[in-house]
Amino acid sequence: MTEKKLEKQHVEEINHLRNKFSENSSDIALATKEIYALQQRIDQLETARTQLLQQFESLQSQETDLVNKLKEHYGEGQIDLVKSVFVSES
Repeated sequence: MTEKKLEKQHVEEINHLRNKFSENSSDIALATKEIYALQQRIDQLETARTQLLQQFESLQSQETDLVNKLKEHYGEGQIDLVKSVFVSES
């Protein structure tokens, strides 16, 4: 078996390419970590949104219950919160 000395230029090209592969691998790992962190945040926001939508539905139900309660007590009409009065439609 014989050995042949590599030219400096070829050694530099090989080392440059190896460095580029290493940088690329690091960048892939970093991007993967960032995507993971963002996905975690998206999951948290989805959970919060679901809770807020459930709260919204509950508030709508409470509003409907209050409207019905006020109709039973005062009848049909309008409420003026500025004056704290009920204005009957009849």
